[in-house]
Amino acid sequence: MKEPINYREEVKKLVDEAIANIRDGYDEYDIAAELAEGSQLTIYTTNNFVVIKESENCDAMMENGFGDALGSMRSVAEIVSALAFHALRQDILDGVKARRDEIGQEESEEG
Repeated sequence: MKEPINYREEVKKLVDEAIANIRDGYDEYDIAAELAEGSQLTIYTTNNFVVIKESENCDAMMENGFGDALGSMRSVAEIVSALAFHALRQDILDGVKARRDEIGQEESEEG
């Protein structure tokens, strides 16, 4: 039987990776999107439900102005995947923000 996913641990790993990339000069918003897009949590539909259940940012897609895109989606799986991606991306950004002192940068606003 497959081991259950520890969502908080997975997010912590992604935040660690994001911080390392930000230290190397990458933009935090770009790297959060890349990490979220490449994560097993957003690639596999069954894991999308873990994100939606465990994330405190399930509404990030709507809150970040992407809600209109839902109307063009053709399946529930596509909607669930998009919701999971935006939630995970925001969880990564929140984790980076909480650990801003490790990066040595001032907090910036997304533009």
